[in-house]
Amino acid sequence: LPLITGQYFFISYFGIPFDYDSMPGAWDIAWRLALALMIDDTWVYFGHRGLHHKRIYKYIHKVHHTYTSPFAPDAEYEHPIETVVLGVGFFLACMFLTNHLGFMWAWLYMRLLVTYDSHSGYDLPFNMLHLIPCYNGAREHDWHHEFFNGNYAPTFVWWDRLFGTNAPFDKFERQRRVKQAAKRGADAELRGDAWFAKQAGAKLGAKAGEVEGPAAVPFESCLVLGCDSVVGARLVRMLAARGAKRVVCVDAAGPTAEFTELAERCSRDHSATVTYVTKAIASEKDVSGVAEGVDAVFSFAPNSQAVADGLRRAACSGKHHAVVVDCVAAPAWSACAAGDVDGAMEHELLAEEGAPKPWMAIAGANGEKSDGGRALATCAVAPHLVYAPEDKDDLPAALLGGCDRLLGLGGNLTSFTHAENAAHAMVLAASKLWKEGPESTAAGELFFVTDGGAQSLWDGVNDVVLARGATSLYSKLHLSPKLLWIGASAGVGRAGLAKLTPFSLQTCTKDRVFCTAKARHILGYSPVVSFEEGWAETVAAAAKAATAQQRKKADKDAQGARPWALRNRRAEVARRRGGQSSAAAHAAGHCALRRSMQRLGGPERT
Repeated sequence: LPLITGQYFFISYFGIPFDYDSMPGAWDIAWRLALALMIDDTWVYFGHRGLHHKRIYKYIHKVHHTYTSPFAPDAEYEHPIETVVLGVGFFLACMFLTNHLGFMWAWLYMRLLVTYDSHSGYDLPFNMLHLIPCYNGAREHDWHHEFFNGNYAPTFVWWDRLFGTNAPFDKFERQRRVKQAAKRGADAELRGDAWFAKQAGAKLGAKAGEVEGPAAVPFESCLVLGCDSVVGARLVRMLAARGAKRVVCVDAAGPTAEFTELAERCSRDHSATVTYVTKAIASEKDVSGVAEGVDAVFSFAPNSQAVADGLRRAACSGKHHAVVVDCVAAPAWSACAAGDVDGAMEHELLAEEGAPKPWMAIAGANGEKSDGGRALATCAVAPHLVYAPEDKDDLPAALLGGCDRLLGLGGNLTSFTHAENAAHAMVLAASKLWKEGPESTAAGELFFVTDGGAQSLWDGVNDVVLARGATSLYSKLHLSPKLLWIGASAGVGRAGLAKLTPFSLQTCTKDRVFCTAKARHILGYSPVVSFEEGWAETVAAAAKAATAQQRKKADKDAQGARPWALRNRRAEVARRRGGQSSAAAHAAGHCALRRSMQRLGGPERT
């Protein structure tokens, strides 16, 4: 009402035009609105925070906090003094930025829209206001009305982050996400148990949360294709520990120092022979040549079709069937889902139209015979977002497709898989196939394996980021996934220095929770490493690596400073002994040089 009645006097006093011909363009209004929001946000943050002071809160601002669950009209329910104090920000923006009556109306509309949105009580997923970078919203302000502490800014989040007044809210949100993840994960596993219980002839295996002791493998010789990965190294160690006497590893990269140490440890501790064959898996001939005399084949090779054809052509003979377990990535199936993957089982995702089936190259060969007459018993194991403390890759970049910023609100859930759990599932699958053959209930099947339950994707990655001493993802500019989807689809989407693709965006912004009921009931799988334990070790390893990298950089900087330190020391000696002969000065300088080298840890020279 004051704005409406005083509008004429305001326009007349400041000489603001109101005719159609002088109407500003859309871009002019847009940048003025953005600046107006910043001015108002700054004023209201400090004014609002001041009104929460314990000496004046109960007299003025408490009126506005009558409702702990706000709704849109509640935005205007406040003490008259508060209306005047906080309304100054709106009129400051008008005084500095108004160039036409049209802008005043646009600014009034925008301010009311933001106010009503934050007090609406609904954090809608397709809210267009979330396209505004660093936008505050109903979730933040709802928390403010419930707990009366923090989140004072009306539009943006940067003032709260700068002064730490959003810390209680961040802690509350993390606890909420943890509880939500635990419930969603448990519901997914219970749904899978109920589905299996209804199947004809169902024989339920391990329940969610049960852990069985590792059993010895029933075979002696193994072949690991594409072993240069964290799961491959864990698998080799596990096979040796569970009784395999011969393990042949094949990869194009060649043996590393870590592999040599692993082979020696397996020989010393388990009397297992681990050998390495440097060869790329590019065709069926590359596989058939190394598959002779092995009982079980574990494949990490990306060319699954070449592996399957090579095993068919292998001239291996024997009365017992050969076992083949393929390790494929679960994201290949999550990419086919248009929306969230909320505890999906294998048959649900694979039934979707256009679902990719690369696992069928090996798993589809189940029951076939090799050229040597040996039957093949095959299946595929699909872990999701594999991690391990020894992983040398940049973990956040690897998990998020290179993105170094939070996309959207950061509330999406996912399933992680420790490398030890992925290797454990592959060994269980191979053991079952070896005992039961091509007619096994596991033969020709795909199994999702994870750490169990659901976890917050961004909380997990942010733990690693903080352990490395970097800035929290939650304190950086949040990027709108809706805008990035457009750029990524056109091939130009970028976040930080990383190019985003539609697939990586889907991984970062959608729920990707997988049900392990099939692996539990058919393979007897249950995680041997919990997510809490495995992720804590991974975070500690990331912190240790960051410390070592900083120490190495400091040593390198010190090495670079040595010549300057020695030169300056020698010049100082020469200056002090300026009255000596040149020979005496040279001798004194040489002595000073030797002393400096000793202090810096360098070699003495004569």
